[in-house]
Order: sequence, then C-alpha cells, then structure tokens
Amino acid sequence: MKLQSGLIGEQALNHYRADGFDGARQQALPRISAMQMVVRSVQLNDKCVEARRDWISRVFEAVETFSYRDQDTHYFSSAERDFDVFLVHGDDAERIRQLFLANEIVLRRKLKICVMASSNARSRATVLKSGCDDVFDITRVNPQEAIARMHGMFARYEASLGSCDLLKCQENLARILFGGRKLTQKSQALFFVLMKNYGKKLKFYNIKVNSGIADIPMTDSRIQALAKYLSKQIGCGFKIEMVSDSECRLVLDQAKISAFSLGLEAQIRAIRYV
Repeated sequence: MKLQSGLIGEQALNHYRADGFDGARQQALPRISAMQMVVRSVQLNDKCVEARRDWISRVFEAVETFSYRDQDTHYFSSAERDFDVFLVHGDDAERIRQLFLANEIVLRRKLKICVMASSNARSRATVLKSGCDDVFDITRVNPQEAIARMHGMFARYEASLGSCDLLKCQENLARILFGGRKLTQKSQALFFVLMKNYGKKLKFYNIKVNSGIADIPMTDSRIQALAKYLSKQIGCGFKIEMVSDSECRLVLDQAKISAFSLGLEAQIRAIRYV
C-alpha cells in the first residue's frame, strides 16, 4: 500500500487506518511481545512522532523509548536491561545515519530498524547504508507486514549470532588446546570438524568435505599428515587418535586426564549440539 507523498502526522495515520490496516477490522497477527524481542527505541521529536508511535504500538506490545539528543548516548547508559532490537523512528535521515555510525560498536550485535513517515528512496538508502537492517515507512508498510518481516529478520539475526558464537567458541578452545599457537587455515578447518564431531571416527574424505576446504587440492595422505602434526601440538590432555590409515578422531588422552581437561571436554561436547 503506497500513500500520496506529502501525507504526514495524523493524516498518514488516518489514511492507513481507512485502507483497512486497523487491527479491529481484520484478522491480525499478534503483536510482537517482549518475550519474543526486547525492543529499545529512540524517537526524533518531529511533526510525525505521534503517527509513528501509534504505528509502532501496533507492531510491538512493549517498547522502551528514549528521546533523541545530539551526541548523547543516555539511551544506552541508562538502560535497565539488554535488548535485541534497536529501533529509531524519525524522518531526519542524516541524524539517523549519524546515530547508527556513532554507535556502530554498541549496536554490532543488535537488529537495527528505522521507522519513518515521509521517506523517499534517497532517505531510505542513506539510513540503510549506515548499517540499518530495514526501514519501515508507515505510509508504505502496514503493521501486519512489519510483524511478519520482523519475525523473519529476527530468525536470521539469531541464526547469524549463533554461527558467530560457535566460531568464537571454537577459536577460543583451539587457542587453549594449542597453547596460543596460530593454526593455518587448513589445520584450523580440520580441527574444527574434529571438535564438532568430538569422539567420532571420521574418514579423511568426510573431514575434507565438511571442513570447507573441499575445493583445495588435499590428498588423504596430506590430511593424515596434518592430523598427526596437530596431535603432536595439542595439549591439555587431548590427542588426535589415528584409528586407521583413513580415519581419525579427537579424544581425551586417558594417561593425561585432569579436572581441567574434563572441563574443556564438556565445552567441546556442547559444541556438538549448537
């Protein structure tokens, strides 16, 4: 649904209500609850603020809202709890761009949304280029569509965070197990597959396919040599066991078990279920 340009404030709000987007007039998707997403909002107090707030209330059940002030971060420092979604609503694309860029590090692991009431292609592009994940113009996007889009974006966002957290966990464990030594790309890829399949016998071919290095020329003998090299370098009570000429696995070295190695093993086993 696209409205005439120039509709602002209550005019815009009344327009999308009249077009059938009032929740009372249709079978509505339930609003997004705080149990699903914790939303923190910063509002620019311009002429469309009430229209945008009304629209936002039709998408989210609860939003923690702060007023925008130039070069201020009180909406981060005074926050009572962590949040999943950072929502900015206003029509000054340049101010919004500056807000996202100035707080890039703080917002790196947050879903970033902008709600506008009188945008155009250029202003939306300005906001998106600053790192915003999506822009909703209340004169173009009805609350029901926004709810559906938010659920889709949030699912992808959580999956992305899960992948990043898994990689970070693997890197931290590898750093501990190899005493801070930096592994080559091939060695790290091979070891991460062994961690993900802890205790399982893996054929060299399967290691190659699942490590993401299938496009790099790697013979079974080369993988075997890498596994043997890593087994000599690994510590903390672990070893890479050569089960046969074409299989290996990551296991605890029974002769070197300690409380520390058992703790690391629990962390490695947890990776299998991420």
